[in-house]
Amino acid sequence: MKKIFSLSMALTSLMVSAQTTININPKNNTNNYCPIQSVKYKINTSIITQNTEATGAVQGNTPVYLVEVNAKKSPSNNTPIQLTFFNFEGVQIRNLNLTNATTGVGVWNKGQNILANNNITNNVFRTALKNYQLDGDIRSKVWYDSPTNLPCNTQPPICTTPDFDIVFGYAYTNDDYMLVAERWGNSAFSLRALDINGNVIGNTLCFGCGSGGAYERYDWNSGYSMPYVPDQAMAFTVVPITLFGTSQPIYGLRIFNGVDQADVKFFGLSDNTFANNPVNPTIPGVSGKVFHDINGLTDNTVNGTPIAKPSNIQLYAHLVNSSGIVVAVKPVDLTTGSYAFFDYPAGSYTVRISTTQTAVNSPMGAITLPAGWVHTGEYLGTGTGNDGTVNGVLAVTITANSLTQNANFGIQQLPSTGSFTAPAVPNPGGSVFVTVNPNNFQTSDPDGNVTSIRITSFPSNATAIKINNTTYTASTFPTNGVSVPVVNGLPTQPIEVDPVDGIVTVTITFRALDNAGFESSTAGSVALPFIANVLVDNFYPAAGFGTLAFEDLWPFKGDYDFNDAVIDYRFKITTDAYNKVTQVEATFVLRAFGAGFSNGFGFQFNTNALNVSQLTATGSKLHEGIITLMSNGFEAGQNKPTIIVYDNTYKLMTHPGQGIGVNTTPNAPYVQPDTTRILITFPIGVYTYNDLNIANFNPFIFVNLTRGREVHLPNMAPTALANQALLGTGHDNSIPSNGRYYVTENNLPWAINIVERFDYPIEKAQIIDAHLKFVPWAQSGGVQFPNWFQNQTGFRNPANIY
Repeated sequence: MKKIFSLSMALTSLMVSAQTTININPKNNTNNYCPIQSVKYKINTSIITQNTEATGAVQGNTPVYLVEVNAKKSPSNNTPIQLTFFNFEGVQIRNLNLTNATTGVGVWNKGQNILANNNITNNVFRTALKNYQLDGDIRSKVWYDSPTNLPCNTQPPICTTPDFDIVFGYAYTNDDYMLVAERWGNSAFSLRALDINGNVIGNTLCFGCGSGGAYERYDWNSGYSMPYVPDQAMAFTVVPITLFGTSQPIYGLRIFNGVDQADVKFFGLSDNTFANNPVNPTIPGVSGKVFHDINGLTDNTVNGTPIAKPSNIQLYAHLVNSSGIVVAVKPVDLTTGSYAFFDYPAGSYTVRISTTQTAVNSPMGAITLPAGWVHTGEYLGTGTGNDGTVNGVLAVTITANSLTQNANFGIQQLPSTGSFTAPAVPNPGGSVFVTVNPNNFQTSDPDGNVTSIRITSFPSNATAIKINNTTYTASTFPTNGVSVPVVNGLPTQPIEVDPVDGIVTVTITFRALDNAGFESSTAGSVALPFIANVLVDNFYPAAGFGTLAFEDLWPFKGDYDFNDAVIDYRFKITTDAYNKVTQVEATFVLRAFGAGFSNGFGFQFNTNALNVSQLTATGSKLHEGIITLMSNGFEAGQNKPTIIVYDNTYKLMTHPGQGIGVNTTPNAPYVQPDTTRILITFPIGVYTYNDLNIANFNPFIFVNLTRGREVHLPNMAPTALANQALLGTGHDNSIPSNGRYYVTENNLPWAINIVERFDYPIEKAQIIDAHLKFVPWAQSGGVQFPNWFQNQTGFRNPANIY
């Protein structure tokens, strides 16, 4: 659609200056106009299409509004042109009989007729013009050469310069078209083009010049009366702007009235009016836009998409003078987000954007925006920069003959936060951190992205909070909080809390920060309920006690009766609801020892997952002074946690007076077994059950009070305090480089671990003579007869079992 401007006049005489004049009178066969093909009008709510011009005038007072004009580029060029109008009410300038009190110049807008006084500064008239100028999308206004240069007629006072200027806020260019309308269509007038400084340029266009009566000097007779001109049909002519013969943008028109009475009416402009043309800087005033600026001043620029109704609430631009009084108020344009104040005295002002409209001539009220909206910045210009204070207020200066442009504002919506209560979990107790699920932090941003959250204060009911592996207590938590980056609404750094002991709820408060750098107006929260912890006892072996049996003549086979130390064992491992180990109670029952040596016993955790400095052990029975313990009860000098249960079997069970050792000779008195309980405590919430590797614990004896002479289960490595020189000597076939330990060349061991109670051989009866499937089991590496120790047919010789 093309851009057009329309005006109508009734003139009875014409005077032009000495310029190149082009007469435009379609009925006199001129070829310099755009023939109208059809016209659409609106009457009440009906659209009327007129394909043939009327022959007379329609009587009646109901006005018809112009909607659309379809024409050809010229009588010889059939290329179609469509001129679309959206505000046909427009402004009517009427020249009636002048008096010293009131002129015939008036403004018709929204059903009101306001006449000007001879003093063109009349506030009511000026206000009416300004209100019209920014009504809808119309971008024109009426302007005059001087206060005395008004349209007039032949009656006193006599006009010596019967013309006046119309100056536009935006310029015509050579791709535009102009529609003129004249009441009755039987009078002539002329138009001159004005440049940016108000100087006349180009040709003079004379409309209706030549002969012809009513409706005979213009191209199209509407037959209808236009608004506020009852019973007076209008005649139209459409011409291209190129007729002015200038390549310069046209910022105004000088209308020459002659000395006869004239009516001039502005019907309005097309819907794409002057959108891409430069603004006329000669109009004193200020203009700008309001932007939905979702990234705020992070780019140091007030920009974005135009906005006029945040949350469907109208924004108003207020022009406020240096005394704080509102001079003018304009609604921000719904389509372009723009506002403009034209024709105001030079001086210092502020422009203020608010959804609350303050009345003109009143002190400026408080600036408001819809709930959740904030100002992001203000700047006088289109590049980078801002006025330094984000408040919806921008200082501007209006100077004579100058338009202050790009007084721009930014607004955006704040991010929001929610409150979330996580499912209750057991309180681990102690100094144990619990990880907070990132999904618990509920944030959103209606028009941008949440880039971070700020934990605003130290959590309630917590002893510490750990953010991205930095630990804070109540005394060290920063006054301004701690920020955590957010991607896709979720914190990207780990957040952990250490709750105080007991049944408590830890509450973390936070605010969301969006990509414009603004925080949510209210704080969100994450509530973490902790209930009483639940402890569970886990046993190894699960079904009951297991048995360890040792042969103490290593590295020689000896009597191979596997009763030199017979020890039942069981571990009770206590874990909490998080499967974290709190303590281990190891029970060892010395049932028998068929040895003349005074042997000791210990075990090692076969894992690198435990830090021995965090553990404590109690319950060891040490009498000989050959063991060095650390302060926490573990043996010193070891590379893995090692506990010595006792150091001399003879100090635990008294020899009965006959036989070898204790409880290995059938006819010797029976001695009650000795039970030793080792209690190992763990830091809360650090180690899991699997960290113990308890099924692969490494038990051993050390022989005859010699600490370095260790005997272990097959293929279990000796401890750091063992005498490594003994490996591979005698009958031992240990090959440490292959992980082979404590077996003979035929894979026979010096120690066995049976995960149920073991019936051991009597003294001097080899195990192979008591348990008949032991040899194939041992030599096969445990593949054959894995249940060799059970009381099944063909498995035992009962005579050799104690």
